[in-house]
Amino acid sequence: MQTWTLGWILFFLSNVSITNGFQTFVRINRLVTVGQIPTTTTSSKKKECNHSIIIGNKQMIYKRLRLQTRLMSSQPDHDNNAELHTSNITSTTPIHSDSKLKAPTVRDIIQFAIPAIGIWLFGPLLSLIDTSAVGLLAGTSQLAALNPAITITDDGSLLVSFMYTATTNLIAAEFDKSRIKGTGTESTARQMKNVLQLATFVGIILGTGLWTFSTFFIKALLGSGHGVGHSVEVLSAAQRYVKIRALGMPAAVVIGTAQSACLGMKDTKTPLLVMMSAALVNLVCDFLFVGNNIPWIGGAAGAAWATTFSQYAALAFFMRWLQSGPKDDVNGEGGVMRILDQSSKGILHAHMKFIDLIQFPTCMETLKKVWAYFVPVTTTSIGRVSGYIAMSYVVSSTFGTVHMAAQQIVLAFFLCFIPMCDSLNLTAQSFVPGIFDYTGNRRLRLHVMKETIRNFLKAGVAFGIALTAIVMTMPLVSHLFSHDPAVIASVNSTTPYLAIMFALSGIVCSGEGLLLGQKDLSFLSKTFGVFFFVLPLWLLRIKHGVLSGVKSAGLGAVWRVFSIYQITRCVLWLARLVQLMKRDEKVLLEQEK
Repeated sequence: MQTWTLGWILFFLSNVSITNGFQTFVRINRLVTVGQIPTTTTSSKKKECNHSIIIGNKQMIYKRLRLQTRLMSSQPDHDNNAELHTSNITSTTPIHSDSKLKAPTVRDIIQFAIPAIGIWLFGPLLSLIDTSAVGLLAGTSQLAALNPAITITDDGSLLVSFMYTATTNLIAAEFDKSRIKGTGTESTARQMKNVLQLATFVGIILGTGLWTFSTFFIKALLGSGHGVGHSVEVLSAAQRYVKIRALGMPAAVVIGTAQSACLGMKDTKTPLLVMMSAALVNLVCDFLFVGNNIPWIGGAAGAAWATTFSQYAALAFFMRWLQSGPKDDVNGEGGVMRILDQSSKGILHAHMKFIDLIQFPTCMETLKKVWAYFVPVTTTSIGRVSGYIAMSYVVSSTFGTVHMAAQQIVLAFFLCFIPMCDSLNLTAQSFVPGIFDYTGNRRLRLHVMKETIRNFLKAGVAFGIALTAIVMTMPLVSHLFSHDPAVIASVNSTTPYLAIMFALSGIVCSGEGLLLGQKDLSFLSKTFGVFFFVLPLWLLRIKHGVLSGVKSAGLGAVWRVFSIYQITRCVLWLARLVQLMKRDEKVLLEQEK
């Protein structure tokens, strides 16, 4: 009876098909029969009767779960005692026999990356909704104001990306450690509480900076004496938008940090659900505010209020989800089920209240760990956003209102769909560190790393093809963002260059995530440091040529430069990955000698 009970427990715990579950049931019965798994004692049987049969004893469940994982990932055997040898793996075992270290398949990568799109899509989707609402309800001038305003708010937000990168890595490490030791999620909850509290203050600093320097930033992007730099309507609308969006930055940073924490716990569904709920709130508020004639309520300001309200709504959704108490949580053992189900629901239950967000974190160790990511990630982010800022400056100060409005549509379209590939970046950061830090069989590690890189690049190609197909529809949907024929024509002129960027974006994002997962921060920071200077200078040459009358250029010329920039990154990332693999092979050969 004890044997059958143990088999059924592992059957219901498995998250696989009925056939695989039955195979596990049979294999566990074999192990119990030969005495490899001790049967349940009388006292433990009484305990399991008092609690849920699924929750049971935490340490026993974890041991059985790890054994089940090894059995399910090994090859089918023809010997009743073949399973007894799976735990005796040594460094001399053939590469494919060690089930502890496996490369994610292309299917695994895509299944993880698709829900992870919600991590990256939240901000750009809200901006796209704002762009469409303002363009249709408020006119070309208000739409033109969004170009510098959204550049400042969205690209400025990238300066706190170190919070998101650090959170994903710290939570993933703590969560995996708890899973292996079978200690529940208490330590993960404490870590998460600290980073969320830190995120609140980082968001306050970011929002204060945007509010204080909004006029300076906008005037710098618009320029003076050329284009629309002298337009009072555009300048005023852009200022109002940035100031209102600055009020929502504390919520925005906390949301991004919470999303990154969920990803560290392999929970990709929660961020997607929160993003969809917030987008719905944003859409409703856009229709309520944008068409209003009051300057601080309608037009671009109305879109800013809609985004800000949706961010605080998303924050409320997130905190309620993270703090909700599981109904089946018996004596605090809900943490076991959260690890088994890879769910973030209730992880902060009894650990953190909503009011705790405004308290400064007390764990200095967490602050030091986050600070370690500040310089390299911030350098990378600055190098990345410098091109977008330079692009906005050239368009705003050179081409005029029509091209500004068109640029906002193109940029919103681009930033809305590019997260589909950016999710591959986060996915790589979730899978690669465990392989990179593996200290067992070095040859196995090298083999798995190579296979992982190949699979991520294959997934990148698949995403690139899908995005290219989407961008080719731009001429068909551009009328949904403006009724102005000149704006629509300018938007359509960028389609070929966007197609090039989208086609390569999957490989570029996968490559960058693979490099981050291998902690190649020095190479990335130096490379983006070069881009920080080279790309803006290249774009400024377009402005100089147009204003001096040497050549005539439009929006397509700006995006042509960006397509070349994308090709350059693709070549550099691939070359660096090959270099790292050759370096690892050389080290391995030297060690084997």
